[in-house]
Amino acid sequence: MRAAGRQRVVHWLRQVGWGGSRLPPRGDDHDAGHRGYVEALDPASRAYLETKPFRAPPNHELAISLRLFADLVELLDLEPRAQVLDVGCGPGWVSEYLARCGYWVVGVDVCEDMLSIARARVEGIDPAVGYGIEPAAEFACLHATDLPWQSRFDAVVMVDALHHLADEHASLARARRALRPGGTLLIHEAPRPREGSPEELELLREMDERKTLESPFDPGAMRRALERAGFVSIRRLASLGPAIPAGRPWPALLRGVRRALAPRWNLFVAHAPGGRPRSAAPRFAGRLSLLAPPRRVDDRVECRLRVENVGRAWWPATGPNGEGVTVGTVRLAPHLLGTPRIELERVPIPDALAPAQHVELTAHVRLPGEHARADAIAVDLVAEGMTWFSEAGGREPFTVRIDPGPPA
Repeated sequence: MRAAGRQRVVHWLRQVGWGGSRLPPRGDDHDAGHRGYVEALDPASRAYLETKPFRAPPNHELAISLRLFADLVELLDLEPRAQVLDVGCGPGWVSEYLARCGYWVVGVDVCEDMLSIARARVEGIDPAVGYGIEPAAEFACLHATDLPWQSRFDAVVMVDALHHLADEHASLARARRALRPGGTLLIHEAPRPREGSPEELELLREMDERKTLESPFDPGAMRRALERAGFVSIRRLASLGPAIPAGRPWPALLRGVRRALAPRWNLFVAHAPGGRPRSAAPRFAGRLSLLAPPRRVDDRVECRLRVENVGRAWWPATGPNGEGVTVGTVRLAPHLLGTPRIELERVPIPDALAPAQHVELTAHVRLPGEHARADAIAVDLVAEGMTWFSEAGGREPFTVRIDPGPPA
């Protein structure tokens, strides 16, 4: 067998997952190249980042990007206001689309100019994306090895980003730490090209000229990196592409089989360990308990409470900018017993809570004049604009019995 033929066989074996590695970097420090990437672009290239994946006339990249996003939405299967971390978000086209779905998005990148484009894209979304949910996205200039969160996110996505990260093991370990137990990681990457191919030579040229890291993975190397980072239930998936003829499907189906055996993309889905099956754990569920007997203070009832997150969703304590109340924010929702329900002033939770975390707080609940001597109140939790916890998890609100005190 000739050398070129052997090389093709070795490359095919790597694409189906046998062995493999990633394209070696050129140089040691590529962060400066990534930080200065946008500044070095001409106006047309910057305009492309601001509108990606749309371009007139439409091209093949648009079809690939929209199919990828359709796969992403179906594979993540998230509810509105789910927490999604977009690592290596770049100009933010994925973050923008995620925000349009009603998810609460955090995008991180090392290039502040990229983040400026991403912020502008999200700010350009019309205020409501459905059910009165306003787009919620925040962006932070961070390296993937410095992600500070723990057990916050329902999903982490890395779309065409991992090949820019020199330390994939530390980056993936931080991503796993940021996920709630059982949370989902989705990675999309072009695989490592065949040695000596035009595609490989182009990546090497870009590393030399732009000083960025362009180091894609063979699928076997990516799977090993995910295993080393502690992910479980790792799956490699194949997207079979465009619609096929309904009357004569066999040639297209055969091409689909070849793509499934050696996919054109590294599309991986994995999970953080722990967590319960979705059917067993409500998204929103809380446990309340009294830390001390409630007491009356003027026209209010003072309740010292322990509030625990026993669901699978992260509870935002405030809006995405640290101010106000947005859809999805979790607060205590006291109300009077009886029908119809008479709602009382809601009480903020001082800290965001990940699943299995708890906080202790003192709630001062004001009783309206005609109900000032009420001997009990119910305390529910509410994800603002979305659901009462008692309805989402099927539990009755917590009842607080109040000493009636001396006659008025």
